Amino acid sequence: MKQRTRTVVSGVCGIVAAVSLALFLHQTATASERAKAQLLNRFGGSTAEVLVATKTIYAGEKVVEGSIASQNWPSILLPEDPYLRSESNKVIGHSANSIILAGEPLRVGRIDEAASILESVPIGMQAVTIPTDPIRALGGAVRVGMRVDLLCPNTTGTMEVLARDVVVLALSTEDSGEEAATTTGLLGAGAAQDIRWITVCVEGELAQQVVTAATIGKVYLTYSGQAYEG
Repeated sequence: MKQRTRTVVSGVCGIVAAVSLALFLHQTATASERAKAQLLNRFGGSTAEVLVATKTIYAGEKVVEGSIASQNWPSILLPEDPYLRSESNKVIGHSANSIILAGEPLRVGRIDEAASILESVPIGMQAVTIPTDPIRALGGAVRVGMRVDLLCPNTTGTMEVLARDVVVLALSTEDSGEEAATTTGLLGAGAAQDIRWITVCVEGELAQQVVTAATIGKVYLTYSGQAYEG
């Protein structure tokens, strides 16, 4: 009796295992077909012409015309976010965020599409970053593109001009996870109140003086009402 029971139980277990395997294979096949259909629908066919690295492109290196080419790839082998041939303008002239191996499709997120602010610094000028705070930075109302003068106290205690008419390239606010406080004034509404540093473009021979002043003293920004660059 016991032997018969064991035989029945074994048979039932075998049937359950077979059914489970069949269901698993069916679900896997269905998911695979669904993913394939999505790719074919996205790229408009079984193949897509994408941008591929013709040589290894290292992190920080600019992508140039000779370092990429367009190739036809099977849609099912492509990553989710490749650059298509028509998107070369988003790639050429921009830097890689991570290494891209030769023969590898270029992917969104691995190319820095935004132009670096440092690329706008003219020859003979230098970008300098100095610490600041809302009191020294026009009450926190300084904006990117604004032209300002830089002042600092001298050994006699009076203020002297370090540099005039310098362009604000970038600035930083404290990342507190909350919206920055705002103010309304002559320079506009919604100015950030928690500025911590600012990057300005100065003449090359003034860069050392600005850095020294910011290190041993306090550099103040003044604004005389010129139009913004941006």
